[in-house]
Amino acid sequence: MQLVELCLLNLLIWKMDQYEAAINSYNNLLRLQPENKNGLTNLQVAYRNGGRFFGEKKSDLQTSIAYLNEAYKLNPTDYETLRLLGVSNGIGQNLELAVRYFEEAVKVKPNEAYAYYNLGNAYYNLGEKDKGLLAHQKAVEIDPSLQEKIRK
Repeated sequence: MQLVELCLLNLLIWKMDQYEAAINSYNNLLRLQPENKNGLTNLQVAYRNGGRFFGEKKSDLQTSIAYLNEAYKLNPTDYETLRLLGVSNGIGQNLELAVRYFEEAVKVKPNEAYAYYNLGNAYYNLGEKDKGLLAHQKAVEIDPSLQEKIRK
């Protein structure tokens, strides 16, 4: 199979929510071309989207976190991966990890109100009310419309 055909096959598999097959296919591509930046980027996104899929559609938290951890290894500054790791770990009651990932997300996108909103929620869940309040205040400073959501 030629490289272009392999790339198109990867996209088709990925679009069909066949993340394991897409990941295997991207790994095959990277064995042929280890420095292929598009292959590395797409592998990371396949892991991230697979993590989202297993968390949201399959309610399989363990597989979701495993995929997201692989995405994180490939790109530790991807905001969406950090956000999803924070959410997944929060749901799994790994509250310290949730805070850590949300803190990293804030560093990546310091002007993203929802990054602070999520961080504030994680601090509250951890029992650190003062830090939660500060994070929520920062979220509202960036996006005043979040005030109503925080009140609930």
